[in-house]
Amino acid sequence: MSHFRSAIHSNFVANINRAVGHDVKKITHIADWGLESASLLRGFQQFGRKELLSDNAVEHLFKVSKAANLHYEMI
Repeated sequence: MSHFRSAIHSNFVANINRAVGHDVKKITHIADWGLESASLLRGFQQFGRKELLSDNAVEHLFKVSKAANLHYEMI
C-alpha cells in the first residue's frame, strides 16, 4: 500500500507544480510489491485452494498468509 500512497503524493506535488506554471512530466512505476505480497502469493501456491476463494476470500487468504508466515519462519 505504501507504493500507492507514494504515487498519490507524487501526483499531488506534480499537479501543484503544473498549476503554478512549471512544465511537469509524470511517470509512475509501481513494481515492488513487497515481501508481504510475495509471501502471500507463494503461500497461496503452496497452501491455497481456489475453490475456497468464492465462499470467503478474506478468511481463506488470512489463513494462507498465516500458514505461509509460519512456514517461512521455520526455513
